Amino acid sequence: MNLDPDIEVYKERYETFRHMDKLRWQMLQIVVGVGSFAVLVLNNTDGKFGPLVAAGIGAIFFLLWYVTKRFNKSIAANGVVLKEFGAKVGDTSIPAPVNDWKSSSRWIEWAILLVSLLCIAYAVNGIF
Repeated sequence: MNLDPDIEVYKERYETFRHMDKLRWQMLQIVVGVGSFAVLVLNNTDGKFGPLVAAGIGAIFFLLWYVTKRFNKSIAANGVVLKEFGAKVGDTSIPAPVNDWKSSSRWIEWAILLVSLLCIAYAVNGIF
């Protein structure tokens, strides 16, 4: 049993990172599933969504965007602490957090938001 608190914090932060990273990419799979459902609905309605269907799909995408955004922020915050404690225990190979514009997960996050807003705009246009 190791009693060094720095190593324990490092291990916990590393496990947290692994878990949250796995969840972040599972969110992408859910987004693909919802997108496939939307295409299926679009295909079966002769290319026209009803406003309520579009609003519902937009709301689902918005919720998925929000959860993805929270995962990305939490992973970044955890990474700062992980890097700090990694340096204390001798792991100097943890990279610094990347710029948002260089991160594929951030681009995916913005794409989900764009699809959400497009669906909601389509719904609003169909209602009015």
